[in-house]
Order: sequence, then C-alpha cells, then structure tokens
Amino acid sequence: ARRGGWGKLLARSRYLFIAQKPEIIAEHICAELRGWRGPNGEQPFWESVGRHFFEMDFVAADLHNATHGNQFIQDLMPRHPVYTVFLSPEARACIGRPHESARAAYDMLIEEGFEWDQYIDIFDGGPLVDAKTSQIRTIRESRVKRLFATGDVANGETMLMAAGAVSSFRCVREKAQIDGDSLIVSKDAAKALNVKTGDFVRCVAW
Repeated sequence: ARRGGWGKLLARSRYLFIAQKPEIIAEHICAELRGWRGPNGEQPFWESVGRHFFEMDFVAADLHNATHGNQFIQDLMPRHPVYTVFLSPEARACIGRPHESARAAYDMLIEEGFEWDQYIDIFDGGPLVDAKTSQIRTIRESRVKRLFATGDVANGETMLMAAGAVSSFRCVREKAQIDGDSLIVSKDAAKALNVKTGDFVRCVAW
C-alpha cells in the first residue's frame, strides 16, 4: 500500500483528519521509525544494548512490546545513562538511523516538519521524530473553502480535500479550482466527499 505514492496519500489524509478535529489529538505527535538491521536480519543495536537486559531475543521483545505495552521496558532497562562509547561500532552506527525500508517515510515526515531530537527506539536504535501538531505542514497549509459548484475542473490544481470528522471523515485527491473562499470540484469528488453546494471542504495543495 505504500508504493506508488499510496503511503504519502495515507499519511497526508491522516493529517487532514487531525485538522478536522484537532481537539481530540495531542499537541505534539511522535512517530517511531524502524531502525537499521543487516541484510541477514542482524540487530547490532539490540545485541549491544537490549539483549543484556531482556531474557528474550529481539523478535520476542518487539512482539511483547506491541501486545502488552512498554511497562516491561521501564521495569527492565537501567535508569542510568548507557554510554555509547561502550557500544560496538556497528551499534553506534545504528543510532538514529532508519531502516532502508523506512527511509521514504522518514523523508516524508521531515518534509512535513517533524524533527529528530536525539530520541531513539530502545530496541533497534531507530529515530523517534516529533512535531507540534498545529505546525505539521499539511495541517498548517490547509484551508477551509465553501463548495461553490461542481463542474469541469480539468484545468484545476491537484488538491487533497477532506470533509466530515471522525466517523464521517472522507478524503479525496482530485483536481479542483479555488476562487477566493470558493471551491469548484468535479461531481465525482463531491460524491466521494459526500458534500453539496454550500458545504465546507478542507483542502491543501498536493
């Protein structure tokens, strides 16, 4: 689903979902990216850090974290700094380095205004990036327009448009024309968004 631009579409659609109902979302959003591992699945960061504190391998620890929450990390990990000088060179090279399969997602997050502030995943060393919700680019640049009419918008600009909130939320990427506070979309886009003339639509340039 993340190839062919679908990952970007899904990500930016989520941001418009947030823009439609910001009061239910925290003021900051954190995204965790998969850390680097070798071509044969080796985990240098885990081997230098995690395995010394958990009586399980990486896969088991990651699964436990996903299914039972991260309290066990707080229980088992040391409360004192782990000095990177004591890690293997391979492990140090993993710090803040996303896996190749996560590189595109990392670049998209940075483009949206997320920043890496030196926080990493305790298991694989992957970066944790953070952004103030209101300053995420898609959210910040989105505007609410009133639907003026439906018609031929072949010469319009490709937009990401959303209407509704939570259970009624809909989002579509289509061409549209903007004139001041008014919006013209195709009949298909209006149908997909479940909007009619006079309704409000949130939009942002694609």
